[in-house]
Amino acid sequence: MRHNVIWAVALVSVCLLATSALAAPPSLVNYQGMLTDDTGNPLVGIHDIVFSIYQYESSTEPLWTEQHREVLLTGGVFNVLLGQSSTIPNTLFEGSWRWMGIIVDDGVELLPRMRMTSVPWSLRAAVADSAVTTGSSDNDWIINGDNMYAGVSGNVGIGRTNPTEMLHLDTQNTGGGLKINYGSSYGNLYGEFKQMGSGGLVINSNAGGTWADISFQTNSATRMFLDSYGRLGIGTTAPNVALHVVGEARVDVLHIMGADVAEKFPMAEVLEPGTVVAIDNQHEGQLCRSRQAYDRRVAGVVSGAGDLPTGAVLGNLPDNGLTSAIALSGRVWVKCDASENPIELGDLLTTSNLPGYAMKASDYSRSHGAIIGKAMTSLDEGQGLVLVLVNLQ
Repeated sequence: MRHNVIWAVALVSVCLLATSALAAPPSLVNYQGMLTDDTGNPLVGIHDIVFSIYQYESSTEPLWTEQHREVLLTGGVFNVLLGQSSTIPNTLFEGSWRWMGIIVDDGVELLPRMRMTSVPWSLRAAVADSAVTTGSSDNDWIINGDNMYAGVSGNVGIGRTNPTEMLHLDTQNTGGGLKINYGSSYGNLYGEFKQMGSGGLVINSNAGGTWADISFQTNSATRMFLDSYGRLGIGTTAPNVALHVVGEARVDVLHIMGADVAEKFPMAEVLEPGTVVAIDNQHEGQLCRSRQAYDRRVAGVVSGAGDLPTGAVLGNLPDNGLTSAIALSGRVWVKCDASENPIELGDLLTTSNLPGYAMKASDYSRSHGAIIGKAMTSLDEGQGLVLVLVNLQ
Protein backbone atom coordinates (compact mmCIF):
# COMPACT_ATOMS: atom_id res chain seq x y z
CA MET A 1 0.00 0.00 0.00
CA ARG A 2 1.20 3.45 -0.83
CA HIS A 3 1.74 5.76 2.13
CA ASN A 4 1.50 9.52 2.32
CA VAL A 5 3.20 11.72 4.91
CA ILE A 6 1.69 14.87 6.32
CA TRP A 7 4.46 17.10 7.67
CA ALA A 8 2.59 18.10 10.77
CA VAL A 9 5.06 19.78 13.13
CA ALA A 10 8.14 19.99 14.20
CA LEU A 11 11.70 20.04 14.67
CA VAL A 12 12.83 20.88 18.16
CA SER A 13 16.42 20.75 19.32
CA VAL A 14 18.71 21.94 22.07
CA CYS A 15 21.97 23.85 21.62
CA LEU A 16 25.23 22.34 22.63
CA LEU A 17 27.08 24.62 25.03
CA ALA A 18 30.75 25.28 24.33
CA THR A 19 31.92 25.12 27.93
CA SER A 20 33.43 22.55 30.18
CA ALA A 21 31.65 23.98 33.23
CA LEU A 22 28.22 22.66 32.16
CA ALA A 23 27.20 19.18 31.03
CA ALA A 24 26.49 19.15 27.27
CA PRO A 25 22.88 18.22 26.36
CA PRO A 26 22.35 15.37 23.83
CA SER A 27 22.51 15.98 20.05
CA LEU A 28 18.89 14.95 19.47
CA VAL A 29 16.16 16.37 17.25
CA ASN A 30 12.55 15.84 18.30
CA TYR A 31 10.66 15.05 15.09
CA GLN A 32 6.89 14.57 14.65
CA GLY A 33 4.71 13.86 11.62
CA MET A 34 1.53 12.15 10.40
CA LEU A 35 1.23 9.25 7.95
CA THR A 36 -1.84 8.20 5.95
CA ASP A 37 -2.55 5.54 3.34
CA ASP A 38 -3.30 6.38 -0.28
CA THR A 39 -6.99 6.87 0.57
CA GLY A 40 -6.20 9.42 3.24
CA ASN A 41 -6.84 7.22 6.25
CA PRO A 42 -4.39 7.59 9.13
CA LEU A 43 -1.96 4.72 9.62
CA VAL A 44 -2.01 2.96 12.98
CA GLY A 45 0.02 0.28 14.68
CA ILE A 46 3.72 -0.56 14.49
CA HIS A 47 5.86 0.46 11.48
CA ASP A 48 9.53 0.71 10.53
CA ILE A 49 10.61 4.20 9.37
CA VAL A 50 13.92 5.34 7.83
CA PHE A 51 14.76 9.04 8.07
CA SER A 52 17.36 10.61 5.75
CA ILE A 53 18.69 14.18 5.43
CA TYR A 54 19.85 15.42 2.01
CA GLN A 55 21.89 18.42 0.90
CA TYR A 56 19.47 19.20 -1.96
CA GLU A 57 15.88 18.26 -2.73
CA SER A 58 17.13 16.29 -5.75
CA SER A 59 20.13 14.64 -4.07
CA THR A 60 20.47 10.88 -4.56
CA GLU A 61 22.78 10.23 -1.61
CA PRO A 62 21.84 11.33 1.92
CA LEU A 63 24.19 13.22 4.21
CA TRP A 64 22.79 11.33 7.19
CA THR A 65 20.32 8.48 7.70
CA GLU A 66 18.82 6.59 10.63
CA GLN A 67 16.37 3.68 10.89
CA HIS A 68 13.69 3.57 13.59
CA ARG A 69 12.07 0.16 14.07
CA GLU A 70 8.64 -0.49 15.54
CA VAL A 71 7.49 3.10 15.63
CA LEU A 72 4.01 3.34 17.15
CA LEU A 73 1.50 5.36 15.12
CA THR A 74 -1.66 6.53 16.83
CA GLY A 75 -4.19 8.12 14.52
CA GLY A 76 -1.37 8.42 11.98
CA VAL A 77 0.81 10.50 14.28
CA PHE A 78 4.36 9.45 15.12
CA ASN A 79 6.99 11.05 17.31
CA VAL A 80 10.68 10.11 17.28
CA LEU A 81 14.01 11.41 18.53
CA LEU A 82 16.48 11.59 15.66
CA GLY A 83 20.11 10.98 16.48
CA GLN A 84 19.65 8.12 18.96
CA SER A 85 21.44 5.42 16.97
CA SER A 86 23.16 7.50 14.27
CA THR A 87 24.81 10.56 15.76
CA ILE A 88 23.96 13.82 14.06
CA PRO A 89 27.33 15.46 13.31
CA ASN A 90 27.88 19.13 14.08
CA THR A 91 28.74 19.71 10.43
CA LEU A 92 25.40 18.43 9.14
CA PHE A 93 23.74 21.85 9.19
CA GLU A 94 26.61 23.96 7.86
CA GLY A 95 24.81 24.61 4.56
CA SER A 96 21.91 26.91 3.78
CA TRP A 97 19.22 24.24 3.30
CA ARG A 98 18.63 20.60 4.18
CA TRP A 99 15.87 18.24 3.05
CA MET A 100 14.18 15.38 4.95
CA GLY A 101 13.23 12.10 3.24
CA ILE A 102 11.14 9.23 4.78
CA ILE A 103 10.83 5.55 3.87
CA VAL A 104 8.03 3.54 5.52
CA ASP A 105 8.08 -0.27 5.58
CA ASP A 106 8.17 -0.94 1.82
CA GLY A 107 11.38 0.94 1.12
CA VAL A 108 9.88 3.58 -1.20
CA GLU A 109 10.75 7.14 -0.20
CA LEU A 110 7.74 9.39 0.20
CA LEU A 111 7.54 12.49 -1.92
CA PRO A 112 7.89 15.39 -1.79
CA ARG A 113 10.84 15.75 0.55
CA MET A 114 10.43 18.35 3.27
CA ARG A 115 12.71 21.39 3.46
CA MET A 116 13.89 21.59 7.07
CA THR A 117 13.44 24.71 9.16
CA SER A 118 16.12 26.57 11.11
CA VAL A 119 15.74 24.81 14.46
CA PRO A 120 18.16 21.93 13.75
CA TRP A 121 20.89 24.44 12.91
CA SER A 122 21.08 25.13 16.64
CA LEU A 123 23.16 21.96 16.84
CA ARG A 124 25.86 23.96 15.11
CA ALA A 125 26.28 25.89 18.37
CA ALA A 126 28.44 23.01 19.58
CA VAL A 127 31.23 24.44 17.40
CA ALA A 128 30.30 28.05 16.65
CA ASP A 129 31.52 29.19 13.24
CA SER A 130 33.61 31.93 14.84
CA ALA A 131 35.20 29.76 17.55
CA VAL A 132 37.58 26.84 17.44
CA THR A 133 39.13 24.95 20.32
CA THR A 134 42.87 25.15 20.81
CA GLY A 135 42.92 21.47 21.58
CA SER A 136 44.56 22.08 24.95
CA SER A 137 43.55 20.12 27.99
CA ASP A 138 42.00 23.13 29.70
CA ASN A 139 39.47 23.71 26.89
CA ASP A 140 40.52 27.25 26.00
CA TRP A 141 38.82 28.80 22.96
CA ILE A 142 39.94 31.04 20.13
CA ILE A 143 37.14 33.19 18.71
CA ASN A 144 37.14 34.87 15.30
CA GLY A 145 40.43 33.52 14.08
CA ASP A 146 43.20 34.83 16.32
CA ASN A 147 41.46 38.05 17.36
CA MET A 148 39.87 36.92 20.64
CA TYR A 149 40.92 34.27 23.12
CA ALA A 150 38.87 32.98 26.07
CA GLY A 151 40.67 30.85 28.62
CA VAL A 152 39.15 28.43 31.10
CA SER A 153 40.76 30.58 33.80
CA GLY A 154 38.19 33.27 33.00
CA ASN A 155 40.67 35.68 31.40
CA VAL A 156 39.77 37.10 27.99
CA GLY A 157 42.38 38.26 25.52
CA ILE A 158 41.79 40.50 22.50
CA GLY A 159 44.73 40.25 20.13
CA ARG A 160 46.48 38.03 22.67
CA THR A 161 46.38 34.26 23.11
CA ASN A 162 47.62 34.11 26.70
CA PRO A 163 45.74 36.81 28.66
CA THR A 164 47.18 37.42 32.11
CA GLU A 165 44.33 39.65 33.32
CA MET A 166 40.52 39.38 33.23
CA LEU A 167 40.57 41.54 30.06
CA HIS A 168 43.88 41.80 28.23
CA LEU A 169 44.17 43.93 25.06
CA ASP A 170 47.20 43.62 22.77
CA THR A 171 47.13 45.93 19.74
CA GLN A 172 50.12 44.20 18.11
CA ASN A 173 51.91 47.53 17.47
CA THR A 174 49.06 48.83 15.32
CA GLY A 175 48.43 51.96 17.37
CA GLY A 176 44.90 50.84 18.21
CA GLY A 177 43.19 50.49 21.54
CA LEU A 178 39.79 50.72 23.19
CA LYS A 179 37.13 52.96 21.63
CA ILE A 180 33.69 53.53 23.17
CA ASN A 181 30.99 55.17 21.05
CA TYR A 182 28.06 56.96 22.65
CA GLY A 183 25.53 55.15 20.49
CA SER A 184 24.22 54.64 16.99
CA SER A 185 22.47 58.01 17.04
CA TYR A 186 25.73 59.74 17.98
CA GLY A 187 28.31 57.63 16.18
CA ASN A 188 30.88 60.44 16.13
CA LEU A 189 30.84 60.88 19.92
CA TYR A 190 33.45 58.62 21.47
CA GLY A 191 36.26 58.14 23.94
CA GLU A 192 39.52 56.33 23.27
CA PHE A 193 42.18 54.60 25.35
CA LYS A 194 45.07 53.52 23.15
CA GLN A 195 48.83 53.12 22.95
CA MET A 196 50.99 55.20 20.65
CA GLY A 197 54.23 53.22 20.64
CA SER A 198 57.07 55.32 22.03
CA GLY A 199 54.48 58.05 22.66
CA GLY A 200 52.99 55.99 25.50
CA LEU A 201 49.29 55.82 26.32
CA VAL A 202 46.70 58.27 24.99
CA ILE A 203 43.30 58.97 26.53
CA ASN A 204 41.03 61.28 24.58
CA SER A 205 37.42 62.14 23.89
CA ASN A 206 35.67 63.50 20.82
CA ALA A 207 32.30 65.22 20.60
CA GLY A 208 30.98 65.30 17.07
CA GLY A 209 34.25 66.09 15.32
CA THR A 210 35.80 68.36 17.99
CA TRP A 211 37.93 67.35 20.93
CA ALA A 212 35.96 67.32 24.16
CA ASP A 213 36.51 67.68 27.90
CA ILE A 214 37.37 64.72 30.14
CA SER A 215 35.89 64.39 33.62
CA PHE A 216 37.26 62.21 36.43
CA GLN A 217 34.55 61.40 38.97
CA THR A 218 34.17 59.69 42.32
CA ASN A 219 30.92 59.32 44.26
CA SER A 220 29.00 60.93 41.34
CA ALA A 221 30.99 64.16 41.59
CA THR A 222 33.69 65.53 39.28
CA ARG A 223 36.98 65.69 41.19
CA MET A 224 39.33 66.48 38.31
CA PHE A 225 38.45 68.10 34.99
CA LEU A 226 40.58 68.40 31.87
CA ASP A 227 39.06 70.74 29.31
CA SER A 228 39.60 70.57 25.55
CA TYR A 229 42.13 73.42 25.75
CA GLY A 230 44.42 71.40 28.05
CA ARG A 231 43.56 73.28 31.27
CA LEU A 232 43.35 71.02 34.31
CA GLY A 233 40.96 71.81 37.13
CA ILE A 234 41.05 70.12 40.55
CA GLY A 235 37.94 70.92 42.53
CA THR A 236 36.55 72.93 39.63
CA THR A 237 35.02 72.20 36.22
CA ALA A 238 35.89 75.68 34.90
CA PRO A 239 39.71 75.96 34.96
CA ASN A 240 40.95 79.27 33.54
CA VAL A 241 44.69 78.58 33.74
CA ALA A 242 46.90 75.58 32.94
CA LEU A 243 46.44 74.23 36.52
CA HIS A 244 43.53 75.50 38.57
CA VAL A 245 43.16 74.12 42.10
CA VAL A 246 40.20 74.97 44.32
CA GLY A 247 41.04 73.83 47.82
CA GLU A 248 44.23 73.04 49.69
CA ALA A 249 47.33 71.81 47.85
CA ARG A 250 50.49 70.35 49.36
CA VAL A 251 53.87 69.77 47.68
CA ASP A 252 57.30 68.86 49.04
CA VAL A 253 59.22 71.10 46.65
CA LEU A 254 57.65 73.75 44.40
CA HIS A 255 59.75 74.92 41.45
CA ILE A 256 58.58 78.26 40.01
CA MET A 257 60.02 79.32 36.66
CA GLY A 258 59.49 83.04 37.33
CA ALA A 259 62.03 85.10 39.29
CA ASP A 260 59.90 87.06 41.76
CA VAL A 261 57.20 86.86 44.40
CA ALA A 262 54.37 89.18 43.47
CA GLU A 263 50.94 90.14 44.75
CA LYS A 264 47.94 91.53 42.92
CA PHE A 265 46.50 94.85 44.05
CA PRO A 266 43.53 96.86 42.78
CA MET A 267 44.59 99.89 40.75
CA ALA A 268 42.85 102.70 38.91
CA GLU A 269 44.79 101.97 35.71
CA VAL A 270 46.65 99.12 34.07
CA LEU A 271 50.42 99.74 34.14
CA GLU A 272 53.03 98.15 31.92
CA PRO A 273 55.62 95.76 33.42
CA GLY A 274 58.67 97.45 34.99
CA THR A 275 56.70 100.43 36.31
CA VAL A 276 57.46 101.54 39.88
CA VAL A 277 54.31 101.83 42.03
CA ALA A 278 53.41 103.46 45.34
CA ILE A 279 50.48 103.41 47.76
CA ASP A 280 47.66 105.55 46.32
CA ASN A 281 46.93 108.41 48.78
CA GLN A 282 43.65 109.12 46.97
CA HIS A 283 42.20 105.60 47.20
CA GLU A 284 42.62 103.47 50.31
CA GLY A 285 43.88 99.96 49.70
CA GLN A 286 45.00 100.69 46.14
CA LEU A 287 48.30 101.35 44.38
CA CYS A 288 49.23 103.81 41.67
CA ARG A 289 52.19 104.90 39.53
CA SER A 290 54.94 106.54 41.65
CA ARG A 291 55.25 110.28 40.96
CA GLN A 292 57.91 111.80 43.26
CA ALA A 293 61.51 111.18 44.28
CA TYR A 294 62.30 109.39 47.53
CA ASP A 295 58.67 108.42 48.04
CA ARG A 296 58.32 106.42 51.27
CA ARG A 297 55.01 105.02 50.00
CA VAL A 298 56.87 102.98 47.38
CA ALA A 299 55.29 99.50 47.17
CA GLY A 300 57.16 97.61 44.45
CA VAL A 301 57.41 97.12 40.69
CA VAL A 302 54.96 95.78 38.11
CA SER A 303 56.20 92.27 37.41
CA GLY A 304 56.92 90.67 34.04
CA ALA A 305 59.22 93.11 32.23
CA GLY A 306 62.04 91.96 29.94
CA ASP A 307 62.75 88.24 29.78
CA LEU A 308 61.67 87.43 33.36
CA PRO A 309 58.11 86.11 33.75
CA THR A 310 56.12 86.61 36.91
CA GLY A 311 56.84 83.98 39.57
CA ALA A 312 54.53 83.25 42.48
CA VAL A 313 51.44 85.50 42.62
CA LEU A 314 49.57 86.22 45.86
CA GLY A 315 46.20 87.88 46.29
CA ASN A 316 44.88 86.75 42.89
CA LEU A 317 41.28 87.41 43.91
CA PRO A 318 38.44 87.40 41.36
CA ASP A 319 37.03 90.80 42.49
CA ASN A 320 40.22 92.86 42.22
CA GLY A 321 39.02 94.68 39.11
CA LEU A 322 41.96 96.34 37.30
CA THR A 323 44.94 94.61 38.89
CA SER A 324 48.65 94.21 38.25
CA ALA A 325 51.05 91.69 39.77
CA ILE A 326 53.45 93.77 41.87
CA ALA A 327 56.87 92.25 42.60
CA LEU A 328 57.59 92.52 46.34
CA SER A 329 60.84 90.54 46.30
CA GLY A 330 63.10 88.69 43.91
CA ARG A 331 64.57 89.73 40.55
CA VAL A 332 62.63 92.00 38.21
CA TRP A 333 63.45 94.41 35.38
CA VAL A 334 62.70 98.01 36.44
CA LYS A 335 62.25 101.17 34.38
CA CYS A 336 65.06 103.47 35.52
CA ASP A 337 66.24 107.05 34.86
CA ALA A 338 69.98 107.72 34.81
CA SER A 339 69.72 111.33 33.59
CA GLU A 340 71.21 112.79 36.79
CA ASN A 341 73.33 109.90 38.06
CA PRO A 342 74.51 106.76 36.28
CA ILE A 343 73.42 103.50 37.86
CA GLU A 344 76.14 100.99 38.73
CA LEU A 345 76.07 97.43 40.07
CA GLY A 346 75.04 97.35 43.73
CA ASP A 347 73.51 100.85 43.83
CA LEU A 348 70.42 101.31 45.97
CA LEU A 349 67.45 102.49 43.92
CA THR A 350 64.54 104.71 44.91
CA THR A 351 61.63 106.47 43.19
CA SER A 352 62.27 109.42 40.87
CA ASN A 353 60.35 112.48 39.79
CA LEU A 354 59.76 110.77 36.42
CA PRO A 355 56.42 108.93 37.01
CA GLY A 356 56.87 105.17 37.30
CA TYR A 357 60.71 105.29 37.09
CA ALA A 358 63.42 104.50 39.64
CA MET A 359 66.78 106.27 40.07
CA LYS A 360 69.97 105.92 42.06
CA ALA A 361 69.51 106.83 45.75
CA SER A 362 72.28 109.39 46.26
CA ASP A 363 70.73 111.20 49.29
CA TYR A 364 70.91 108.62 52.05
CA SER A 365 69.07 110.87 54.55
CA ARG A 366 65.97 110.78 52.32
CA SER A 367 66.38 107.13 51.33
CA HIS A 368 65.18 105.54 54.56
CA GLY A 369 61.86 103.80 53.82
CA ALA A 370 62.07 104.70 50.11
CA ILE A 371 64.44 102.01 48.80
CA ILE A 372 63.17 99.62 46.09
CA GLY A 373 66.23 97.35 45.94
CA LYS A 374 69.74 96.89 44.55
CA ALA A 375 70.82 97.21 40.91
CA MET A 376 72.18 94.02 39.32
CA THR A 377 72.93 95.66 35.96
CA SER A 378 74.09 99.16 35.10
CA LEU A 379 72.64 102.11 33.14
CA ASP A 380 75.05 104.90 32.19
CA GLU A 381 72.56 107.50 30.98
CA GLY A 382 68.99 108.16 29.89
CA GLN A 383 66.13 105.80 30.55
CA GLY A 384 66.08 102.00 30.29
CA LEU A 385 65.52 98.72 32.07
CA VAL A 386 67.76 97.70 34.97
CA LEU A 387 67.70 94.29 36.59
CA VAL A 388 66.91 94.88 40.26
CA LEU A 389 66.94 92.62 43.30
CA VAL A 390 63.77 93.95 44.92
CA ASN A 391 64.06 94.41 48.70
CA LEU A 392 61.80 97.14 50.03
CA GLN A 393 63.33 99.06 52.94
